[in-house]
Amino acid sequence: MKSRVVDILTNGRVRKRLPLVSVEAELACLSALRVELGSSYPHIRTDRLLSIATSHGLDRFPAGFLVAGSIRGGGENGARSALDRVRESSNGTPVDVHPLFSQAFYALSNPDVAGSGIVPWLHYQVHGRAEGRAPHPLISTEFLAAWMPGVPRKNVVDRYLTDSDFWLADPGPYVDCRKFMVDGPWDGVTNPLLQIVAGRLASPWVHGRLQLIDTDSKSEQVARLTGAAFLLGTTGARSRLATIETWGLPTTAHELAQPSTFTVVPGSFLGADATALWSKPSLVLSPDSTVVRLPTELLSVRAGETTRAVRLVNLEGDFEHSQLSTLVLALPPRSAIAPFSFAQEESLGGIVAHSGIAGLHILPFGRQVRVAGATLQREQPAAARSFDTWRSGPDDDGARYAFVLTDDELAVRLADVGVKRMIAAGALVCVVGASGLTPWLPALESRERIVCRPPLGGLVATFLSAEIRVFGTDRVEVRR
Repeated sequence: MKSRVVDILTNGRVRKRLPLVSVEAELACLSALRVELGSSYPHIRTDRLLSIATSHGLDRFPAGFLVAGSIRGGGENGARSALDRVRESSNGTPVDVHPLFSQAFYALSNPDVAGSGIVPWLHYQVHGRAEGRAPHPLISTEFLAAWMPGVPRKNVVDRYLTDSDFWLADPGPYVDCRKFMVDGPWDGVTNPLLQIVAGRLASPWVHGRLQLIDTDSKSEQVARLTGAAFLLGTTGARSRLATIETWGLPTTAHELAQPSTFTVVPGSFLGADATALWSKPSLVLSPDSTVVRLPTELLSVRAGETTRAVRLVNLEGDFEHSQLSTLVLALPPRSAIAPFSFAQEESLGGIVAHSGIAGLHILPFGRQVRVAGATLQREQPAAARSFDTWRSGPDDDGARYAFVLTDDELAVRLADVGVKRMIAAGALVCVVGASGLTPWLPALESRERIVCRPPLGGLVATFLSAEIRVFGTDRVEVRR
């Protein structure tokens, strides 16, 4: 492999700096550091660790030690401060001191460690590494072992992080370091995985789609690992990994203390007390990529702002405009309302603006928010009346009708005999394009019956006071 790495490193684009300390010396220092950790376990003697690194001629800890910062440098960014923060994390608050080690991820994927009270970083260095446990969701010891024949599995992570001859190896199935080095903006100096994690997670070199598929694994542990990796890769913020949360599905009526703090992605998810109180049945991944559904639970990464409210209203379906107005007018001041759709968010904004209501916070559709100090009010629309088919009668007045169509269905609908007859009799045809439904609203107000597909029917009903009638599985008639 070494000759291939040299080819990349000397192709005229970038050139790797010669290390001041050999790989062997760095690995020897790493071994000595772990002997010290093992002798003091479960405590950490910071001065001894710094002294060992200095005696090996290093100004930073070896890469496999997973502690960033200069040994001789002081301040918050120094190695001493980092080790002190690791030691203090024994109180249960995850503290990450290196981009390629997440204490929260390690605890999440190793429940035996999470329940032991041992600092996850310390467990990894003394036990977990030798047992083949991964320090980061984008690193797989099994995957690395396949790329690195002849290297004992317990040493593959250390060797990969320390020796640039192995940087062409992909450290896991979800990241393509080889392609990043050859075709991407690799700087030619930094470990490619470190460079990707530090600022390029939302990039072609992180395979989110594969991770999402793997969250369907029958193994709860594999599903959690890949779910966490997926959320890390899609949110694009490494620090958020420290706040990954699991949400169980309630098996009985969940007793919720009121008031409470809620995590909500309007239109997709509502959770509190580590329990998913509601989620959209079709939810796989929330629009903001912060919540993913696993086979037996939901996984989220904390993002967005925290707001305070006396009441949180979670809308769990499409409502008629008149129903929304009635609901909004009955809310107490300092309430927050989570819309079910973007159209519903716009409709609520119009109601609030027209009514002059103050103190109502309309949460952004599809973006995670935490609502603190609120009582919960869940609202579901009444079931729509259903019919088997839609037919135009011979006596129907076309001037009373409007057809709301999308670009991709326009040709098919206009070829329908019944639709043709209604258009000839004065029916309006509205094509919903990039500008949405808004430009058509004044014209639709004058029509008594609106015919469209079910998803558009919900959108129309959000803006217009109407009763939704579903005809079969293909069309919706909105009749006022």
